[in-house]
Amino acid sequence: MDRYTAFPGLYGFVEVKGGITHGWFADNVFVSKSYLHHVFAGARLLGNLPINVSYEFHHAAQWGGYSPTYGDLGNDWRSFKNAVFAKSGGSMANDRLNAQGNHIGWQILSVDLKGECWKATVYWQNIFEDGPVRFLSQTMNRTDGLWGLNISQSAWPFINGFTYEFLNTTDQSGPYHDRDGFVYGGNDNYFCNGIYQNGWNYFGRTIGTPYITSPIYNQDGSTQTLNNRVKTHFTGLTGDIYGWKYRFIASYTRNYGRYNYPLSSDNTAVLLEVSKRFEKAWGIEMSLSLAADFGTQFGNQFGAMLRISKHGIICKY
Repeated sequence: MDRYTAFPGLYGFVEVKGGITHGWFADNVFVSKSYLHHVFAGARLLGNLPINVSYEFHHAAQWGGYSPTYGDLGNDWRSFKNAVFAKSGGSMANDRLNAQGNHIGWQILSVDLKGECWKATVYWQNIFEDGPVRFLSQTMNRTDGLWGLNISQSAWPFINGFTYEFLNTTDQSGPYHDRDGFVYGGNDNYFCNGIYQNGWNYFGRTIGTPYITSPIYNQDGSTQTLNNRVKTHFTGLTGDIYGWKYRFIASYTRNYGRYNYPLSSDNTAVLLEVSKRFEKAWGIEMSLSLAADFGTQFGNQFGAMLRISKHGIICKY
């Protein structure tokens, strides 16, 4: 149930959604034949009123598989239950001390405001790599997260959509997990794991966000995430100007590496797409995309793409 559905007997004022997924990682970059577990649940309040408040909780675990260093990482029913309920177990000392597998979770709190021809959404998303699990405002890394504003409207087509987001992952509950015999619980080291060294990546690409640098860009050939402390500003616009549809997005990212692997770089990325459909020319649609990167992370580069597509019936017999 991936869409909000009215809870019976509450007249639509409470809606819920939820689901569970079991999958496989097919890239086999470091740990081979590992599994993916994902479970989520959410609730939305106030139904058809002009304001809605919603909350989602997600938990994902990478578990099982075979490591070239540690061998069998636990592929039985007990290991699956440990991954689902984030319990310790398995043959690894790290898994016996912590939860078995590579775990990550995130919470999303959002507020929707609706008018006759417009809608605005503000949202806050926070991630966690270990326990204890607390509400967003009470987490040790509460200064980390994704904050966003999305506005859409249909009264004026020239600008019908606007998005702004700010991503911060620099805190990570502080720089130290443990020091001098004290466990501080910091250095969450997002998307990294000592056993599953490829972490939360798939075929070398970071899962979930393009701003935590994908390992495919590592100059040393490492499969680990080497840059997970970033600050990013993102903005986007969409609209329709006399039949010419456009999308413009831009972002600025400042990179800080990891606590144990500091670096400093930045990148500005921009993309402009323009498209138009010509109904009198057999339904042909043409679009032009222009993109560029500037900065010290990837260097200065530019790309362009022209696309021509046909909509509808190609020919009649």
